[in-house]
Amino acid sequence: MNAIQIVTDSTAAFTRQEIAELKLEIVPLSIHFEGDVFDEGLPETYPDFYKRLMQSKSIPTTSQPA
Repeated sequence: MNAIQIVTDSTAAFTRQEIAELKLEIVPLSIHFEGDVFDEGLPETYPDFYKRLMQSKSIPTTSQPA
């Protein structure tokens, strides 16, 4: 019998601990921000994102996972 894997995207905002405990697979959203494209991070990376957002003149956009 096959095992079941729970997959969600990064907007679910699970912590590293929750991901490990629940054995989740996280698919990151792509963030397009001032010419850069990067994967959305875990909640502990949010302060860096918000700092960049406050200093920016443009609003980032996202793209759904492929």
